[in-house]
Amino acid sequence: MTIKFKVKHLVYIVFTLACLLPLFHYLVVPQYELSQVKKLAAKGGEAGKQAILSKLDDPILPSQKWDLIRSYMISNSMVEGYDVYVSPSFSQTKKELFVRFNNAERKPYLEDYVENGPADPTLNTAAMALYEIYLAENNVSKGNRMLDQVVQRMDKDGYVVNEIFSERLQLLLQAGYLEEADRYADEIIDKQGPEWGYMIVEAQYVKAKICLQQGDKQQASQIAEQALADYRELLEHEKKAAPDLAFDEQEISFIGEELEYFLAHMDKAKQNQSPSSLSGKVIRSNGEPVRHAGIFLRDENHIQQSVSFMEPYYTTTDENGNYEIKNVRPGNYQIMAGFTYDQIDGYMWPVDMNDWIDMEAGESEEYDITLHELIQIEKPANKQKITANKIEFEWEPVDEADYYQLSIRLEGEKGGYLTTILQKSFPTNHVQLKVEDLYNHRVGVMFTDDPPNQVDPLTILALSNPENQISWSVAAYTAEGELITSSAGYRLHESTIGNVPLFYLQERTLTAADRLLLDHKVDQAITAYKESYAADENDVHSLRMLDRLIGLEPRQSGKAEDERVLPYVLELAEKSPAPEYMFRLAVYYSEKRNWRESEKWFGEFWQASDSFSTDGYELGVHGMMKMRQGRLDDATEILKQSVQRDKSGRFIGALLAVRLHEQDDFETLNRLANAYPERPYGEDKHDWPKLIKDMEQSMKDDENQKNELIQVLDWFFQDQSERLEEWLQKTKSTAIKSFIQALQQVD
Repeated sequence: MTIKFKVKHLVYIVFTLACLLPLFHYLVVPQYELSQVKKLAAKGGEAGKQAILSKLDDPILPSQKWDLIRSYMISNSMVEGYDVYVSPSFSQTKKELFVRFNNAERKPYLEDYVENGPADPTLNTAAMALYEIYLAENNVSKGNRMLDQVVQRMDKDGYVVNEIFSERLQLLLQAGYLEEADRYADEIIDKQGPEWGYMIVEAQYVKAKICLQQGDKQQASQIAEQALADYRELLEHEKKAAPDLAFDEQEISFIGEELEYFLAHMDKAKQNQSPSSLSGKVIRSNGEPVRHAGIFLRDENHIQQSVSFMEPYYTTTDENGNYEIKNVRPGNYQIMAGFTYDQIDGYMWPVDMNDWIDMEAGESEEYDITLHELIQIEKPANKQKITANKIEFEWEPVDEADYYQLSIRLEGEKGGYLTTILQKSFPTNHVQLKVEDLYNHRVGVMFTDDPPNQVDPLTILALSNPENQISWSVAAYTAEGELITSSAGYRLHESTIGNVPLFYLQERTLTAADRLLLDHKVDQAITAYKESYAADENDVHSLRMLDRLIGLEPRQSGKAEDERVLPYVLELAEKSPAPEYMFRLAVYYSEKRNWRESEKWFGEFWQASDSFSTDGYELGVHGMMKMRQGRLDDATEILKQSVQRDKSGRFIGALLAVRLHEQDDFETLNRLANAYPERPYGEDKHDWPKLIKDMEQSMKDDENQKNELIQVLDWFFQDQSERLEEWLQKTKSTAIKSFIQALQQVD
């Protein structure tokens, strides 16, 4: 069959193709190439970086260019431009592996975006990133002109304009341009209109900090006091204006908290006119400096927060790894360090969660950071299946280590992880453990959100679940309990990855009761475990599960050990003796004031433990038992050991109470309180030095209060709660009352 085309039809087809080819060339092909560039960039590394630069230099559509700049050149700020943030209190990691560009590479593209890019909220972010670069180049005037132009472009968006003013103030202050910061603060304070209210308060706070850095502490206090008063007035006005609306004070409370903290420390600052400073260096264990790492000095009220452009004390290390932060106000601080993946790959910063820097007015402190190579693990590894009744752990030795500590991590049913210490003290780089000992180890409990408050069965079965993948790590310590290094860290390249620390414990198989538990049929599982144990009194697994499930509610609520659980714990302590069961029994009998049984189980606990707890918690509990027993000399010795080992100062209040009862002089008590300040993790703390000082002053005015204190402490030691509560309601001795109320919270 012959198909005929008219000439005009062929002309139309050719003409259409000729029109579509440019469209295909300029739209479809570039879009495909752009997707390929993003795929390459997602892998990180130099190849991805060069692909982005090459694509930006190609003739592409403006929308495609802005998209690339937004994705790879604009970060919220240099402060937030690290992959890993490490501090004593917490660590934070970015999930994605991005390519990185230095300031010289970013600058021309940021300038292009700020001048020609779309006037959307991203323009603000690009402008502030460029402003940081200009400040680093000491070109503040050019940066200010650029921001003024951006403000004009964004004039209709008041929120973005406010952000620009706010971030400019903070960055000028961080970079040390005090005169410029002061000028812009005055410009903001002169603004009119309710939309500037909180921005004006922030500008006042900046002026107060400038006055402090310039040595005018009286003026700094006056400005901060006025700012706090204005803040509270604004807050009250908003509440009255919308009384029926749910008002989220937390959304705007940051500046108020900052002002309160600032004023709380001004008294100390006034005592010494010399500024404080912190300096140090960041190196690897081989002496190599870590260049351009971020250093953040964070006060005790903000150690749990993620980094932001509002960081008051931030700097970076120079080419030799050195850093310095000047004009630090008095207070208690922790360092947070920011690293790129390349800087931290194969290394870790061995920092203790209770590592603090106490800055006194007029002092210069030094604080060095040394990154240590990660420990390479040997076995078990690479998803090995353990079917024997013993398991061997082995890792490369660390020369300076006096002992090692093993930790286990399990993943929950809905994601999330629980990490717990498996064994606290091994003198060598290998150890063989009974699998039964691992089964006895609880890792904690997680609950699901959907449905709410339903127990996660994987965390109940824990290490006795043969289907659960287990991760482990090892840490090396000195004899004094100082962390040297660990196997847990960031391993990104082939040379640092090594063996994968994953294994399965498959010495046992799941029982029918286990299956019921995994199906979230908790009540049926409990019944099945009871039947299994009744049929076989040597069924330690069922005994263990009954303990965990029946005792779950009181343990989660912080109540005393449930009477229903006690028989199971006693059976476990006999049939599968583990320190955990002995400690729980010791605490149970102590709460019942059954001193004989409590002493018995504490004795067995210490004998079964490898060594004294490195964090001192068990010592503190034992010391408080001695205190309540009236054996104050023994309590003193044990509580001293506890506060020396536990840097959080959790039990310092109990030790002070014992020494007050024994009538130590206040000079000795003040030294003790200051030597071991309470620094609990994520909780409100008690200012024991102030409580002691207040009692000292109060007793100077009234000698009879000494006898009153001894009597009240006796009631506390003897658990005479009714007498104690009656006294708390009637007493006029406010200093003693405050001390006793704080003491009641020591646990």
